[in-house]
Amino acid sequence: MGRAATAAYYAETLRQIDAGWSTEQIGRAWDRNPVPERYTLDLWFVRDSEPGEDEDEEL
Repeated sequence: MGRAATAAYYAETLRQIDAGWSTEQIGRAWDRNPVPERYTLDLWFVRDSEPGEDEDEEL
């Protein structure tokens, strides 16, 4: 379950979208996914980021 079920739901929804669905119908279909995948992103501070190209120049 999980990834395979979500992939199957996604594929079936894409086949139906090709039949001329509106953007509202597409949104409702994604909201009704019976087995949405969930992810956890765990971040921690290691060091300050390096300045980008724009940040090197003085204004």
